[in-house]
Amino acid sequence: MAAEVDGLRRACGDPMLGRVAPHLTLVPPVNVRVEDLPGALALARAAAAASAGALRLRLGPVTTFAPVTPTIYLAVTGELDRLRALRDTVFAGPFDRRLDHEFVPHVTVAQEQLDGSRLAAAVEGLAAYEVDVTVERLHVLEEVAGAGPGGGRAWVPLADAPLGPPTLVGRGGLELTLTDHDTLDPEAAVLLGLPGGRLAAGRFAALARRGDTVVGAALATCVVAAGQVEEARLDSVVVAEAVRREGVGRHLVEHVGRLARDAGAARLTGPAERVDDRLVDWLVDRLGWRPGDRSPPSAGPWRPL
Repeated sequence: MAAEVDGLRRACGDPMLGRVAPHLTLVPPVNVRVEDLPGALALARAAAAASAGALRLRLGPVTTFAPVTPTIYLAVTGELDRLRALRDTVFAGPFDRRLDHEFVPHVTVAQEQLDGSRLAAAVEGLAAYEVDVTVERLHVLEEVAGAGPGGGRAWVPLADAPLGPPTLVGRGGLELTLTDHDTLDPEAAVLLGLPGGRLAAGRFAALARRGDTVVGAALATCVVAAGQVEEARLDSVVVAEAVRREGVGRHLVEHVGRLARDAGAARLTGPAERVDDRLVDWLVDRLGWRPGDRSPPSAGPWRPL
């Protein structure tokens, strides 16, 4: 779907093409102080968790905000009550700001590039375009110098949160919140010793939190063949030193296993180089892996974790 929308943007000469991916804005650009960033990301996670799950929306047809502004955009219909509730929840604290216009759900196609006749032609010519989409994540973006075309500025993902309640384990004891992500937020990146931001296609992270603190992280890669997820490869598991020997790593690996199975993977393979040594004995016991193996000794079917 993103490629289709970018095709429309290219045809209409959108100056933001390549500087921001197709998106539905819940909070317009706002400056968040560095010291407020952890609270802002916690608010985004809480808002996503309060949602009932993925949003089913329809984009299109193309319409315009003219004469207020010569912007053309894809109208948004579908589960608008849930979308507005998500927006109202996240539009608070560090993300709160004064607005000049009421919130209108939309996906921008081009802004301030078309004169009256070209704008009308674009709206008429694209009137038949409609597409159903499922929105599964809330993303927080940041504007980064040098990340755009020609070294210009661009908006890139800083953090994300899946829509819907997270997985909770250890209730009444050492409780953990388990979530999956396509973007490494700054705290998770520090724990893993990797650059933050959007992960490569097919790669995902599973994070364990106590409260709002990341205490463990796992990275995995979905291996795709002929358009199908063939296997999921566990690449690394890291647990914060202060909480080791409390089962955090085991919960993370089991969570990765569930995600892999839900994605259609026939098997889970690993561990790779960065799996914590404390997990090796358990992994061998549970999955039949040997330290350093890329795959179980038996290349059999999926073995539930």
